[in-house]
Amino acid sequence: MLFSNRTKKPKSKARRILTWSFNLLFLLLVSPSFAPQLLAFPHQRNIGDIMVYSELPIGPNMENILKRSDALLQKSKIHSDYYGRNLFLAQDGWRWNWLALNARGGVGFTRPMAPNSVFVNIEDIAKDLTPRRGPIGKQRSISGTIAHERTHQLIRGHFGTLNSFRFPTWKVEGYSDYVAQETMLSAEDVATLRKDGKDHPGIVYAEGQQRVAAVLAKNGGSVDQLFAK
Repeated sequence: MLFSNRTKKPKSKARRILTWSFNLLFLLLVSPSFAPQLLAFPHQRNIGDIMVYSELPIGPNMENILKRSDALLQKSKIHSDYYGRNLFLAQDGWRWNWLALNARGGVGFTRPMAPNSVFVNIEDIAKDLTPRRGPIGKQRSISGTIAHERTHQLIRGHFGTLNSFRFPTWKVEGYSDYVAQETMLSAEDVATLRKDGKDHPGIVYAEGQQRVAAVLAKNGGSVDQLFAK
């Protein structure tokens, strides 16, 4: 190791305060990503092994939503216990914007940094609906969205988090929609968008679901073979 005879100049008080303030602001901004409970959701309820945090009152239909989501997930050939037990239900607003960051336009997401959490944007718990996104396409269900996002977690748990980042988007999103048994755009919607030369974030999901279904039908339903190729 080489040493220098030069001594470092002490930081000025103003610079230390600025550095401390920046670090504190950064911590405040990212802390909900690691501990979403800090956003003080007004409604909380334990349902089975799931802890639900919600902006809306958690009515009795939430039990049916979780049962349907569980039933969908259990049909996956890579089903395991590797999925989130904390469910955060937010509406379009400051909580959702804070949590979603680059996923604000979506209706659900998960993050590797918070492996025990699932985040869903909700419109109506009683009707099992997430908000409509755009003039074209179907509204997704809360139950299907939970199943979709938990499938992302199953993929990470089965193949490894680093490997999951290497998979093509159409496989990851397509398989997640395949398990959820729903996708935002119908084949007719995709055809119309393609014909008009328009792009839509839901295209990769819809086309991915169709491609995944075709691959699984040919290989006997092997999810390992689907992601191996």
